[in-house]
Amino acid sequence: MQQVEFRFGDSPKLLVASALARSAPVFSLYTEHWLELKGCEWRHSTLALNRSLIARYLAPVFGKTPVNQITRTELLHFRSRLHAAGVNANSGERLGTATVNRCVLLMRQILSEAALEYGFVSPARDLHTLKLRKSFVEVFSLEQARALLAA
Repeated sequence: MQQVEFRFGDSPKLLVASALARSAPVFSLYTEHWLELKGCEWRHSTLALNRSLIARYLAPVFGKTPVNQITRTELLHFRSRLHAAGVNANSGERLGTATVNRCVLLMRQILSEAALEYGFVSPARDLHTLKLRKSFVEVFSLEQARALLAA
């Protein structure tokens, strides 16, 4: 790893040469490494869900792209395409906003960690999730609640 020294104001700083950033792995290889690092922080079910989301939605799109070459524009297009045309493999229905948001959050976490590790600025740092529709909940009236308790 080649380092270059320069002066910014009065304090010397060390910069990692761009050769380090060019050596970043492709997304699919980096996610395996990332899952090994993060897997111990999650429950088994969370790890399984994240592996499934990566395999189904993220890896087919970004798998062969080096992590440092994924752009913010690509992420925004991915999010909008997934929301507009994403289909659940099990039910065949359109993907819910919560699933799209989970994919966005995974991308943000993966790229943030890769950016720290390989010395580039994460394109997902200000990538926002989609707003969830609030579900309407109809509560019981006082009379209905008393009737239910009396039954």
